[in-house]
Amino acid sequence: MHLFADAHSAPVAELADAQRLPPALAVAAWYANHLAPPFPILVLSDALAAAFPAGSDLEAGLLPAGVRVVSAAALFSAAHFPSAPRVTELYDSLAAREAAAEAGQGPVRAHSLSDAALQEGLLDGTLTRGVLAVSKRRPEEATVRSADGACRTVFLYGKEARGNAVHGDTVAVRLLPPSQWRRPAALDIELEAFSMAVAGAEGGGDEGAAEGDTGAAGGAASDDDDDEAAIAASPAPQGAVPTGVLAGVLTRAAHEFVACLAAEEEEAMSLGAAGTSGADETQTFTRLLCIPMDRRLPLCRLRTRRGGALRGTRFVLRLDSWPRDAPFPDAHLVRILGRTGDLETELAALLATHDIAVDPFCPAALAELPPPDWTPSAEEIARRRDMRGARTASIDPPGCTDVDDALSVGPRADGRPGFEIGVHIADVSFFVRQGGVLDAEAAARGTTVYLVRGRPRIMSAPASRAAASFAGRPPLRHAARAVE
Repeated sequence: MHLFADAHSAPVAELADAQRLPPALAVAAWYANHLAPPFPILVLSDALAAAFPAGSDLEAGLLPAGVRVVSAAALFSAAHFPSAPRVTELYDSLAAREAAAEAGQGPVRAHSLSDAALQEGLLDGTLTRGVLAVSKRRPEEATVRSADGACRTVFLYGKEARGNAVHGDTVAVRLLPPSQWRRPAALDIELEAFSMAVAGAEGGGDEGAAEGDTGAAGGAASDDDDDEAAIAASPAPQGAVPTGVLAGVLTRAAHEFVACLAAEEEEAMSLGAAGTSGADETQTFTRLLCIPMDRRLPLCRLRTRRGGALRGTRFVLRLDSWPRDAPFPDAHLVRILGRTGDLETELAALLATHDIAVDPFCPAALAELPPPDWTPSAEEIARRRDMRGARTASIDPPGCTDVDDALSVGPRADGRPGFEIGVHIADVSFFVRQGGVLDAEAAARGTTVYLVRGRPRIMSAPASRAAASFAGRPPLRHAARAVE
């Protein structure tokens, strides 16, 4: 039963005046008299629990009949929740976090500055510009490597420290005093990147302390200024690295990522479908909580009317914005990949997560390829070393459609004892016009990715399987050659 400290009711006000009770106890006393339940009315209040300790004379003599006061620590204890240890663990964690925050030991939170303040801080050097890189192993840790030529790397600890910034964003960060620096625990954060900044901070700490002592001796600084100067002059903890907090997001990265619905959203939609004659694909779930496949990205809210179609699937989202007062960023649906757990869906999710292109080459790129019956010109043959007489064998496996690697063996050309080994690789670049459409598509793809089923290619299949292939025609192909 929830009780509110509300004395607007005349009987409650009269009871409060007659017994000189605080509003919360007056409300509880009215319920105890009015309902006469077989159990006491509990008032949850740390302040009143401290004023009326359990089992004390104050509790027995001053509290109204049928009313008990309990603190949060007493209520959320093993005595009240013997079979729910997670309840007590959650309360202990929240209480410890609140106590640490009150003692000044809690996580340092980010405070976004105005655009003018950001530019001013970047100009005077109090802020550092760089790209936010969140750790894959420990997503609560991140780094920002400066992009201003200063070779400075700043460590951000805790999601509170990076505010509404997302992995890949260009941000501005503010360095904390050395006494608040932390040591990264993630194995994918290189400590060597911080060494120069640590040395610089340690060298400047004594100077800052001396300045603080001078100010204190002169008596011109206030107590608050003395405290701030002492904090700034305090040395960094052993092994700590330069640590900062977000000052603002300068540029958002283009975030497209794979996600699925949160379990609570799936459950709510299942209950909604169970209450109808069947699964209703037009349910009006307008804002759904989604979990990205990439642990470095935050949970997000999806604005959609296709909630029913997303149940049990993986899909691609695009991040739209993250308002400063919102707990999660907003996103919109790009495409649905398929059912969660299906092989093709999981392969597509991996490709989308790593931004690997799987679309076929565009017609303009294919138009730049030579015809299937292409043969090299006499001028091109004269320009290259003719290796057609060498004993050559492909090293590609049987059934391979891209025969583009080969070895040759023969006597040494200088007549000395021994053999000459040639390594031959198809010269696919010969068929790619520099600056053309095919060149641009190949550069965007970067590499060929080999999967269990299929392989997204860096080069169009007609080029690798026909014009530049060693198979099905005389071994007259452009190749790079190395000799041992």
